[in-house]
This record gives sequence, structure tokens and C-alpha cells, in this order.
Amino acid sequence: MFEFLEQIEEGELWEFISRVMKFPNREKLLELDREVLNNVLFALYGHDVLYEKKIRKLLFSSLPEQELRQLAKHSGIKPSQKPYDILIGLSSLPWRVNSSIVWSLAEKFNIPLEFLPIKSKRCDPIEVIEPFTPLPKLFDYQKELVQKIQSFLTEGKAKCCLIQLPTGAGKTRTTVEALIQFCNSSESNNGSCGLLWLAHTEELCEQAIDSFKRLWQIKGEYENTLVRLWGDYKIFIKEILGGIVICGYTKFLILNKNEPELFEQLLNHTRVLIIDEAHKALAPKINEAIMNIKNKRDIKIIGLTATPGRSSENKRDNKNLALLFDKNLITPSSISDDAFNFLQKSGVISNINHSVLSTGIRIDIDQNDKNTQYFDIDIRPKILKILANNKSRNDLIIKTVVEEIRKNHPVLIFACSIDHAKYLAARVSFEGHNSTSVDYRMRSTLRQRVISDFKEGKIGALFNYGVLSTGFDAPNIKAIIIARPTTSIVLYSQMVGRGLRGALMGGTSECNLIDIKDNYQNFGPVEDVYNYFKDFWN
Repeated sequence: MFEFLEQIEEGELWEFISRVMKFPNREKLLELDREVLNNVLFALYGHDVLYEKKIRKLLFSSLPEQELRQLAKHSGIKPSQKPYDILIGLSSLPWRVNSSIVWSLAEKFNIPLEFLPIKSKRCDPIEVIEPFTPLPKLFDYQKELVQKIQSFLTEGKAKCCLIQLPTGAGKTRTTVEALIQFCNSSESNNGSCGLLWLAHTEELCEQAIDSFKRLWQIKGEYENTLVRLWGDYKIFIKEILGGIVICGYTKFLILNKNEPELFEQLLNHTRVLIIDEAHKALAPKINEAIMNIKNKRDIKIIGLTATPGRSSENKRDNKNLALLFDKNLITPSSISDDAFNFLQKSGVISNINHSVLSTGIRIDIDQNDKNTQYFDIDIRPKILKILANNKSRNDLIIKTVVEEIRKNHPVLIFACSIDHAKYLAARVSFEGHNSTSVDYRMRSTLRQRVISDFKEGKIGALFNYGVLSTGFDAPNIKAIIIARPTTSIVLYSQMVGRGLRGALMGGTSECNLIDIKDNYQNFGPVEDVYNYFKDFWN
């Protein structure tokens, strides 16, 4: 993986890694072979290793002095300086797109493209989709839910509803199927489908794109347009009239504020608004925009969630969420009495082997230590940092991860912070097991590559903070380790949900759920979490 670093002496890499982080056994670090050393480096930096100025300096220092001076001259650095000053100058050059030093270094050391700061290839914002090949049949509970969504869209005066299914039970597939039937119906097919799907992350947006594209090719009865509208994607209104628009929350709010004419036209051609991870719809700005649509426009609103509530503590938020969707909670009645256990017995979702490992740590938390900045009550970073720096706690996490890897269980771990995730991943690599971490700061293409490697079994343990609780689907997961405490029952449910895809849905029959527990409450059996908010919808 890091063949281009072979020019750097092992001793120099050891020194670099030991300065970056403290390992419990420095003598063992000095005994590591090159492959394990590279794995530790990858766990710390991934494909962004060359963003580290010190690594670039070590690479440059491996060049003969004559080549070094030639490179300096080519890069606009005075070649007559002392070699050390040239090294400082070259390694300090900006590592970014279109920088000449990037291509000079890539050429000299044969560096693969994924390690370079180049613009990633992006999907076109507009795609034309056409019918084609069969899909697995829907389960009976999904068929029932499709009919209920159809009835909501075509009958009666109900304007809003919230669809609830456990993570892994096919919520997106079921909803998309119902929406395509709606578009195909004689009442709606006047050349205008008019679907606007909102999601809060790029991964969830792409997941929706994939679902619509695959299903429309099989179920769609006419040519339609599928539109990407998030990040820096731009569109013209005439290109999307009557199509299926997948839009990010942030883009939706930017259009509302900065491009009111385009926003107005978009809503004028929208017949159904779908809100993925609908429990987030109470965030002030997005809530205001949705309420305006609800009160002023003839647009049906559908929310999707596995947890139809906001908080285990703030009952007002839970009531407001229910009111936003007119207390119209739609679940399949055929399984609603004991949905979770029914789906487990059917093989749709995994059987969860839940265990709790106590750390013996006690940190008293009062209301001021809870973070409400993003409208999700959770523990503030300063508390998480104390836990992330606790040696005995980290040793327990590492021991648990390694035990799962030795059972050939792909493990997904939720850490206390980005730095904590990197540290733990490096420690597991230090023990001789391939592992790495992902976070929101990574380039999206590299994050997708790492996730793909995890799904393919090339990485045994994947650590993360703040990015894989939603929009992440790895059916091979056999163990979830929750190594960050949370007071949010919704966040807890989302983390657990990454391991719920059962054998019938292409996942696993069982998944180990391991809570690293400090002095915080944990939320009990997973099925209780699913039913937690039921009373707010009566």
C-alpha cells in the first residue's frame, strides 16, 4: 500500500510515529516489520499521509543531493542553499490541487493517484433512467406498507405522515417502491412526477439516488430525470421539472435564502416532499422551511425514520415531532405488536447478542455538560476527551476489538472523537490487525474507498466518529462496539442500526453489540429502543 515510502528508513518512520502518538510499548514498536509499520501509518493518516509535511520531508531527504537541488530549482526554491534548508522549503510548499510539487513528487516516487490532492471525478447532476430487470420481491410487511403509503398519497385529506421501520428492514426500498407506483399511476402521470427527497448527508443522498435509479429501471413506466442537488451541484429549473430531486438539507436552505426564484419554481413542481432521517426535521431552520411548505402549499409530506422521536429527556421535542407529521405514524400492522422480534425471527434483521463492559469510570454530568448546539442532546466534547484519554478504558476497547477480529468478525467501532478513532485504529494495527478510521474531514472519495475496503474484508476494524451512524450500509458487520457514551436514544439507535441487516437482506444472522459503559444509563434491549416513542403518537 505504501510502496512509495520504502525509500524512507524504518528507523525514521518509527521516530515519526512515536512522536505523533504514545504507544504503550515503544520497544515493541521498534521491532515491528515494515508491513505492520505501514499499517499503523495507514491507521493514523489513511490516504492523506502526504498531507503531513514531515513525511514529505522524509521522502525528499531520501533523494540524492543533485536531484534535490534540481527539484528545488524546478519548484522556485534557491538551489544553492544548504540541503537542510532545501528540504524545509520543498516540504513547506502547499500540498494542494494544481501545485507543481505534487506531480514532481508523484513522478519521482511513483505515488498512486489516491494519495494525491486531485479533484475527484464526480457524478453528473442529471441522469436519465429507463426500465430494466427484476428485483427481490417485497416481504408481506413491505407490501402492506406500500399500500398504506399509496393510500396516503392518493386518498383522503391527510397531508403528513411518518414511516417507521427498524434500520435494515428496507425502509428506503419500500418507500421508493410506493413513490414509483404513485408516479406511474394514471392520476399522476401527466409528465410530472414531482418528488423532492431531503437528506442531511452526502452518503444518504447517494443512497437515495441508487435506490431510485435501480428501482426505476425495473418499475418505471416512462423516462424520467434523477437530479443531484447537494454540495456544489447546480441545476436549471427547466432540467428538473416533474423529475426526482435528491437534495441535501444545507442546499435546500441555501436555495430558500439565496435563490428564492429557483426555490419557488422547485416547490411549484413538487408534489411529494420526502424527509429522510425525519427526526432531524425539528432543527430550527429546516423546521421553519418545512412548516412553511406544510401551511402554504398543496404538497404531501412523508418522513422516514427508525426512531420517531428526538430525545429520551425532552418530551416537548418528541411532541413537536409528532405534531409536525400530524401524529400520523405509519407502520405495518401485520408486525407492529412486536415488530423487532418478528423481523429477527424472520431473518430480516440480525439477532443481537448484547453485552455491556463496565469501565469502572465515573464522571458526574450535569445539564451544562450536555451539548444542545446541534439540537441533539448529547455529551459535550470536553467530557468525551477525558474518556478518550483514559488508558485503562482504551486498553479495554483494544482488547475487545482484537478479540472480535480473531473470531473473523468485521467490527465497526464508534469512538469519542476523531483523534480517539485514529489512536484506537493505530493501536489495533500495532497489534498486527488491519484497521483504520474515517471522519467527516476526509475527502469523500477516499472515505468511500476505505468503506469499500471494509466491506470487502480488507480491513478488519473500522473506527469512526460522527459519520457512520447514518447512510452507511455494510452487510458483513458482525460486531458493533459503542465506545462513546451518549445520552441520545436516537443516536444510540442509529449506531446499533449499522449491525441490524439480517441474512434475508444480504447481511448476517447474528451481530455482537458491545457497550463500553461508563456511569451513564444504557438504553436496554434494542427492541425497547424501537418502541420508545410510541406513546407520543397516540
